[in-house]
Amino acid sequence: MKKITVALITFMTVCFACGFYSDERQSARAYDIYSLFKDGHLRFYENELAKEKVYSQYSDSELSETAHKHNISVDKLKKIMVFQHMMHTVGKEYSVEDVLKASNRQIVGDLKSYVEFLKKTKSEEELKELEIKFKEAGRE
Repeated sequence: MKKITVALITFMTVCFACGFYSDERQSARAYDIYSLFKDGHLRFYENELAKEKVYSQYSDSELSETAHKHNISVDKLKKIMVFQHMMHTVGKEYSVEDVLKASNRQIVGDLKSYVEFLKKTKSEEELKELEIKFKEAGRE
């Protein structure tokens, strides 16, 4: 159970916190950080954790238009949408602007609350299975 917790926190922290905010502006390093994570990780979230379409319910043109509106990449938008969904699951609501303005500390704290939610709602066996699938998602 600890391994999946560490894996999820690591993934989410790097994917969300480091990529979204740096010195009062969107991070210029975001492309490098996001390039570490593949679409497989996002599909993992939709298929294994959310068990519903989060970003994939939208067409490519809808995603592109929304990303352009916020001056971010579609990849970053998808990650924001996943974060928003995680937070909705634990009773918090964030707009895209809220996420882009959030500090690393706030994002990490919120992600920890999601991990705590998982630990409370999943069995140890489920968490171990999720860990395996998470690692496989990184190989896609």
